[in-house]
Amino acid sequence: MKRNIVAIILAVICTLPAACGGRGVGETCAQMQVVYRDNPAFFLRDMTIVWEEKTYYQCAMPGAGRGREIGYATDEYGGWQVYEVVGQGHDVLMAVEQQSGACRIFSLQLPEKPWRQYILENATAEHRLGRLLSVTLDGEGGATLAIPPISSTAPVGEYSYCFEGGELLIFQDKKEVLARFTVHDEHTIVFAAAGMPLFADVGARYVRSGIGAGE
Repeated sequence: MKRNIVAIILAVICTLPAACGGRGVGETCAQMQVVYRDNPAFFLRDMTIVWEEKTYYQCAMPGAGRGREIGYATDEYGGWQVYEVVGQGHDVLMAVEQQSGACRIFSLQLPEKPWRQYILENATAEHRLGRLLSVTLDGEGGATLAIPPISSTAPVGEYSYCFEGGELLIFQDKKEVLARFTVHDEHTIVFAAAGMPLFADVGARYVRSGIGAGE
């Protein structure tokens, strides 16, 4: 019986997140919380990290260098080891998923709001995985298309846009028209055509969300 108890204790210790292995004597390993929220404009949920009543939002930081390991977080998919980003202190964190090695960067700064974002009207759970969910436009002429994960022919390159003749035109690499949307009114665009499969239905309505800075 005693052997079984000892074995259980050892098993629990061994299954704790393998984080903070490089910490010095007396240094503590911070436990953080992963929070997911549904994102109507994307098939994946938004992920944030909460640490000491501070919320860190996912952001882009190309070339970020991994600093010292400071903590860990767990979710229903497994665990994340959390590091500082070199030169950023605790303002920016790098989370590495233990199972897959996937790396994400998080910042205390709220993500910038898009200039305009149009979301598929009345999208169902099935639509979230099988249809173009949203069209996001920034104020500098860049566009983002939330193409579903089932697509194996997602276009490669940068997207841009313009409004012309009652249409919203999405370009690939600023030259080839990738998609056309009819501008129905100030808040609604309707999918018309695409130069390649985007998993959008002709006539599907995309409605302006309430989070854009251009509202």
